[in-house]
Amino acid sequence: MYRKLLFYLKDFLIGSYSYSLIKYFKQLEDNKKEIEIVKRNKLLKVLRWAYDTVPFYRKCMSKLELNPHYDDPYYVLSKLPIINKNVVRSILPDLISRNVWFKMPVQTSGSTGTPLTLYHDLSVIRAGLTSFYYGLSWYGYTLGDKIARLWGRRPVVSRVSIIRNFLSNYLSNMYDLNAHAMSEKTMLNYYFLLKKEKPKVLYGYVSSLYLLGNFIKNKNLEPPHIGFIVTTAELLNKFQRESLISNFKSEVYDQYGSVEIPSIAFECPSHEGMHIMENRVVLELLKDGGEVSDGEVGTIVLTDLDNFVVPLIRYNLEDVAKKKDTTCSCGRKMQLIENIMGRTSDIIIGLNGNRVHGEFFSHLIESSGIAQKRVVEKFQVVQKSKGKIVFKIKSKIPLSEEDFYRLTILIRRYLGSMEVVYQQVNDIEPHPSGKYRFTISEVDVNAKDI
Repeated sequence: MYRKLLFYLKDFLIGSYSYSLIKYFKQLEDNKKEIEIVKRNKLLKVLRWAYDTVPFYRKCMSKLELNPHYDDPYYVLSKLPIINKNVVRSILPDLISRNVWFKMPVQTSGSTGTPLTLYHDLSVIRAGLTSFYYGLSWYGYTLGDKIARLWGRRPVVSRVSIIRNFLSNYLSNMYDLNAHAMSEKTMLNYYFLLKKEKPKVLYGYVSSLYLLGNFIKNKNLEPPHIGFIVTTAELLNKFQRESLISNFKSEVYDQYGSVEIPSIAFECPSHEGMHIMENRVVLELLKDGGEVSDGEVGTIVLTDLDNFVVPLIRYNLEDVAKKKDTTCSCGRKMQLIENIMGRTSDIIIGLNGNRVHGEFFSHLIESSGIAQKRVVEKFQVVQKSKGKIVFKIKSKIPLSEEDFYRLTILIRRYLGSMEVVYQQVNDIEPHPSGKYRFTISEVDVNAKDI
């Protein structure tokens, strides 16, 4: 009860009012007409704000003779250009609203491994958290229940960030397990912590959860008591789902989101696809410039309905999914998609036995300051053998020997005395599947060999 009171205190202080909003969302979820009204009104508000206060969109709409104060919002939306990380990075100053009093920088590399810094305001933070808790409520979570996150931790973190994260996690009844530290010793510590804490939710990267589950199985350990598992950040394959269910003795649900636009979609207990949080986003599935039909695969293009600092309108996350027009048997009338593809990262194993999730390297070049200083546009890490990785980097400003030395020191701190070969390249070709993979392991790192 004490921890739940702390949760409600934090919720009140940041103005999320999650309890009331979740109750409201539950009233909406089986009423398609009301869902559309809410989404349309929020879209109208974002478009008008962008037209009035954001230089890029004012110029763009004026050139196209669009005015969301008079034109239909979906018509305006359909005429606006699709943007992506490269566009946002190149025109960020003109994407920032001229009428904001608070903005918080967020950094991401996403599944493409391309560093990006943009800004959120309180409305994004509130909406992302509330939608996250709302999705978890479908599985039996109630506000203030304990959550464990197997999550990436930046190799270089300021003292202020450490204190802020600690306070936030404490008030939220949440604790983090570092997905960038997955040695046998640390995984055993994670296991005993899960056994002790008995979290209602275990949330984290697919590959890291899979690795921990295999460790528990191969060590013949009794599964920790967990309410349910929620996976994110990567494609959840059928064999991984089955392995997680078997090794943890818990149900598994998939979730889709990004740092740029959090809490986009959740799988419901019926497992018939992923429901789009239509109170958060407008989602389009596009192919050759048009919306795909039922059963077809298209590129995910999103409009954030809550970001008024850097409105992301028709933002291409560079993922693909299949459209599903049928109504889920759970009764929710929210938009459905399935088979989200393109979020796969490989686990990299160190000479010291530590295993890191692929996004370790994303956090590494960003938190070290090299991404910003050298304008890193792309990178790719390929593990050639257990003791060797090849680090390919595309940047506008060539990295110095000092940069390479700093990266090597940080890598060896986590992975042992690895041989690191750096290659400054003009470009990095996408995977034959069409998706750019930013980490590739040519070494078998399955936990069965632990």
